[in-house]
Amino acid sequence: MVTEQLQACIRACTECADACRKCSDHCSQMGHVQNAEACRECAASCQECIEIMRNGSNSHCGHCAQVCDRCAESCASMPDDAQMAECAEVCRRCADECRKCAGGNA
Repeated sequence: MVTEQLQACIRACTECADACRKCSDHCSQMGHVQNAEACRECAASCQECIEIMRNGSNSHCGHCAQVCDRCAESCASMPDDAQMAECAEVCRRCADECRKCAGGNA
């Protein structure tokens, strides 16, 4: 069964995956290879987490929170880039939701 907490986390992960895919394309165009890779990894982790949560499990949420934290840190390293700053904020929100869903064990 998908609980309200899982639904909130699914929404956060969906938003984060979308933002990270866009930011990855942006970073690739700008030549920021490491940032682009962090965004691709985060989008993939969020997508995997969504699929697992749709089956009623929070087993991937702790790992996803850690990946989102790393991506947020990577994107925040370029604060003058609006796209990356927005991605960092979305990743932070997603990490917070994933931590809540994991029971704070992330």
